Amino acid sequence: ALLLFAATGEGEILVYRLGDWPAPYGITVFAMVSLRSQAEADLKAFEGYVGQLAEVRECYMLNGEIDFLLKVVA
Repeated sequence: ALLLFAATGEGEILVYRLGDWPAPYGITVFAMVSLRSQAEADLKAFEGYVGQLAEVRECYMLNGEIDFLLKVVA
């Protein structure tokens, strides 16, 4: 499950599963993902896992410190 962390003005951090967001509108999140390993098998495994998640609408492989940029809509 994809999680969303929301800070309140009271110093609390609320955690929601993305599909359980209480707002009356949808939410779009861009997530930057760094993997521990950039071995070809690990990259393919991550792409396969992300490809099964209905909330992930787009997935881009990047060069540099960030390996993937995900567009997540719930």
